[in-house]
Parts: sequence; structure tokens; C-alpha cells
Amino acid sequence: MAKEFRTIDEQLEILKSRGLSIPEYRYGHMLIYLQLQTFHCYTLSAIIRSRKKISEEYGLKHNKSPQVLGNFLHGITIIRNLCAHDSRLFNRLFITKPDLNKKELALLVKNQNGNPDNSRLFGYILIIKRLLSSDEFLHFKNKLITLCSCYPFVEMRYYGFRSDCKDLI
Repeated sequence: MAKEFRTIDEQLEILKSRGLSIPEYRYGHMLIYLQLQTFHCYTLSAIIRSRKKISEEYGLKHNKSPQVLGNFLHGITIIRNLCAHDSRLFNRLFITKPDLNKKELALLVKNQNGNPDNSRLFGYILIIKRLLSSDEFLHFKNKLITLCSCYPFVEMRYYGFRSDCKDLI
């Protein structure tokens, strides 16, 4: 069942009915970052999917760039929802696969046929790397490495990580 689309005004009314308000307006319009905070992940994904200029800001400069950014956000939304609802990521195969470039595909483990396997979590880690700044991704990477070192018995290959992934990303 598809979720019903709500306008910003409708979403603001829902927030007000819950005792929340967004007071910051300039020139009669709500600031964009405040508007984005009121959106559901799927709404934000749908909006950005059709915005070529935003796609270009992330280095996606080809005809399908809005669809590729939409694919990225859709996949990250799936991962966010899995985490939010205490689902497992271990050994999970994702039906929605990230659209990766040749350089990123070369970093993936190979499946039984010898093809890059982008159906696991590591493919989305590469997407996160592309969407974050260098400093933000370095912080994310360090936290991920620290987390992995806390659980040495977990085999990262089940997440799609190669044995040399720390050096690669």
C-alpha cells in the first residue's frame, strides 16, 4: 500500500497537533532545512529523485543523475528503516542495489560468477562515502572500524566487505 502524499502545510499541522512547532521563518518562507526535517524519508527521496541540479552537486553529471541519486537515497532509507526497526544487516542481500561507478564496483567482493556483488551493505557504504564530505566520511569510517574491532568474531565478508577494505575506503 502506497503512503499518501502530504503537503508541507499538512505535515506542519501534524507537527502542531503533536505539540511541536517550527518557529523559524524568513521572508515569509520556512527555511529549507526546517522543511526537510518535516519530510518522511520516502518523500525526500521522491523530491530529490527529480532534481538534476542537486544530483550534480554530488558529482552525478550524466542523463540519469536524478534517478541515481534517488536510488542512493532509496537504498539508504531502506537501511535506515532496517536499523530503526531492529532488523538485521548481517548476511542480508538487498533487492535494491546501489548504482555504482566502475571504480566503486572494483572495490566489491565478487560473487560466484566473478561479477561484483553490490547486493550487500558494503555497496551502500560506498554510496555514503560519495554523499559525505571527506571529513565526515573519515569520522564515519573510524567509528565503523572501532565498532568492528569490538566484535572481532563477526566476519565482515557477510556484509560484503573485502579483507583489505580498511585500506580501500
